[in-house]
Amino acid sequence: MALETASGTRMPGFSILEVDRAFPSKKARQLAFQEDQQKRFSQLNNKYSREVLDSLNSGHCPLLPDESEESFIVDTTIPVLLKAKGPSSMKDLLFILGKIKQSELGAPTPEYVTDSMIFSAQKNGYNTKIIESERANGIPTMQSIREDPSNPASKVIDYKVVTYYNLCQVEKPEVLKSYLTKRYLDYYKEKQEWAKNKYRENYSMEDKHEYPQLKKPDFNGQAMVCDGENAAEIVAQIISAGLEGMPLRMMKGESAILKKELSEILTNGNSIAISDFGRKVGKNVGYLRRAENIDKNPEKNKSAAEYEIER
Repeated sequence: MALETASGTRMPGFSILEVDRAFPSKKARQLAFQEDQQKRFSQLNNKYSREVLDSLNSGHCPLLPDESEESFIVDTTIPVLLKAKGPSSMKDLLFILGKIKQSELGAPTPEYVTDSMIFSAQKNGYNTKIIESERANGIPTMQSIREDPSNPASKVIDYKVVTYYNLCQVEKPEVLKSYLTKRYLDYYKEKQEWAKNKYRENYSMEDKHEYPQLKKPDFNGQAMVCDGENAAEIVAQIISAGLEGMPLRMMKGESAILKKELSEILTNGNSIAISDFGRKVGKNVGYLRRAENIDKNPEKNKSAAEYEIER
């Protein structure tokens, strides 16, 4: 059995109909479906692990310095997924993969799009496509399909593979961006109308005429200093600095910790350990963002101590 992705590639896995046909009892279907999802997630984790490990071991990982340097400035530009509702930051292991893929491709931008977005543009008459030689060189992700697509809390009934491609892997990227701009402005106009009807005299949403721009770090300005004690904290600080539009200075010892701990997690190929690493990164980013916002608004947030990050 195989799962077909939007880009036309096939991954081993049952569809929900195939599970229903093969297993007549409800309990057997649930167990078979859960087991199959675990296998599919494991396959993706193994692919991610190999790519990140290869980058770490070859010395080409963009998060690691020349080993002769005692300290260095990390490029904290955040890889982003361009969506109809605006750009969305790639997080956790996808953040690392996005940086690696950009470096590997020599891409001028950290902007990514999904295969499904490209096919949506094609259906609407926009002449753009994935470059043929790049079809197998994207970043596949597993995303849930819910019983009610409009309700993020509804039951997950299946999973689909969605592949991310850097804009440099797309033929006529400017055409795709014009489609994204139209989708975004249509979405924003609907949002404006909703806010206008709801808040009336208190309505205050400015007009927009273009797709939101990336927030690029100012490498000539002040740099944050990394003081993470483990890989999850270090990656979280890189992401947080990028979200603030600032570079990050990392010491040689911290890059050694990042390489050692990340290599250990990925070498074991344990899906639980990889997921746990992602959760820790996300939790640390959340703490850092809250602490930064408190520092910027001392009058509004007087209890900064309660949000202090535990090291």
